[in-house]
Amino acid sequence: MKVFIDTNVFLRFLIEDESVMHKQALNLIKRLENAEIRPYTSTIVFLEVLHVITKFYKIPKLEALESVRKLTELKNLTIIEKTNFRKAILLYEKYSVKLADLIIALQVPEECGLCTFDKEFKKLDFVKSYTPSEI
Repeated sequence: MKVFIDTNVFLRFLIEDESVMHKQALNLIKRLENAEIRPYTSTIVFLEVLHVITKFYKIPKLEALESVRKLTELKNLTIIEKTNFRKAILLYEKYSVKLADLIIALQVPEECGLCTFDKEFKKLDFVKSYTPSEI
C-alpha cells in the first residue's frame, strides 16, 4: 500500500501531547519501517513540521532539524518536491480549505491515499484521506 503522510501525522509522532494520535502515528511509522506501507510525503510537509515544532512547540532549531532529518531517512520514503501552485489557486476558489492543504493534496500521487488527522481533507473529492488507524 502506498500512503502519503501529512504534516500532522509526523507532528503527532514527534510530539506526545495527544496520546491517542501519538500511538496511531507511532504504529504507522513502525509499519513503514517494516515495509508494510510505501511512504510518500513532500518538502512542503517537512517545511510545515519544522515550522510548527520550532515556533509552536519551541523546540530548538538544531534539535528540530535532527528530528526532520530522521524522518527523511524513513525506509523507502519518496519525497515529492514538485507543486502545482496554479491549480491550487484555482481550487482554492472552489473548496473551503487552507491553500497549504490544497498544495499538499495536489502532491499526493494518484495511487496513494493521504494519511492525515485533518478532517478538512474529506472536503476534497480528488484525494482519498485516511487516519493512521484506518490504514
